[in-house]
Amino acid sequence: MNQQIDGESGICAVDHFLKSIAESEQDGLQKILATLDDCGAEILRIREKGFEVTEKRDLSPVTEADQASENIILSALRSCWPAISIVSEEETFALESECASLRLPSGYCWLVDPLDGTREFLSGHNDFTVNIALVQDGLPVLGFIYLPCTGEVYLGGGQFGSFAGLCDLKLNSGYSGFRSLQVNTGFSDSPIALVSRSHCDEMTSEVMNWLVSKIPGMRIQQAGSATKFCIIASGEGDFYLRGPGPKVWDVAAGAAIMQGAEGFFMDLQEEPALNSFETSSENHVNLYGIIPAMKIKPAQPLGGGTGLEARPFAALSVTAMNILRQR
Repeated sequence: MNQQIDGESGICAVDHFLKSIAESEQDGLQKILATLDDCGAEILRIREKGFEVTEKRDLSPVTEADQASENIILSALRSCWPAISIVSEEETFALESECASLRLPSGYCWLVDPLDGTREFLSGHNDFTVNIALVQDGLPVLGFIYLPCTGEVYLGGGQFGSFAGLCDLKLNSGYSGFRSLQVNTGFSDSPIALVSRSHCDEMTSEVMNWLVSKIPGMRIQQAGSATKFCIIASGEGDFYLRGPGPKVWDVAAGAAIMQGAEGFFMDLQEEPALNSFETSSENHVNLYGIIPAMKIKPAQPLGGGTGLEARPFAALSVTAMNILRQR
């Protein structure tokens, strides 16, 4: 069981795996952590000095910090793992082709979001992240979510467990400073549903309000970027539902970390269906078969058949899954 893997031994397994697929056995986890630390320092430097904001084709904001962080990551990944393809947010949007026409390559592939939560970054909030994920044939293998403002990194995957600690190994006492992560597993009389501060669409808002009306004690908490996955993986939240909109680089690292923390990352079925909650098939609550959990199917490869768009998904703790199954 993942909870039996202590932080140091689990982290060493991640390090060994990264070295096994690298160009040189000298390159492993420390290279990833140093790269994330460099990204964070550059992002915060740019934030301090000021920057201009432009818009991408999809009208989302992009800044000098996004591009600088991406350049640091791409240089490191291409140096250490040259045989592995990379799909990165800003580089992809810079292509003349529309994202919808692109597909994830087969085999191993890095997915990079150099600054997830740009709107949080712009508005002065601190819950923006740097996300790096390794997928194999579209399925998450290993994920890293770094919070520049705290210096903390969350990492893990289904075969390793998930862990959190300071990205700077000198401050972190080496790998021994990492703690194991596990989602909530017991009963809670006040489960927490997480919603995006900047991307709470009508469907998600309606679902959240409906859950509050059906589950006594349910609380809604706003958070930015991929920090929502970190909160659930740490046992500090239970539900995160998201409709259409995210790209695969927004989701992949969090999906891997959720799996390593023994949580659930699930595709939401696309066909409405009546269920034990007695919702109408015309209700947004039932769109994508969100409720109950028995109507949710295991995640399929990210972006499979849908370009780089991530399908609607749910990230759930064991507590959340048990609540849904009992309804």
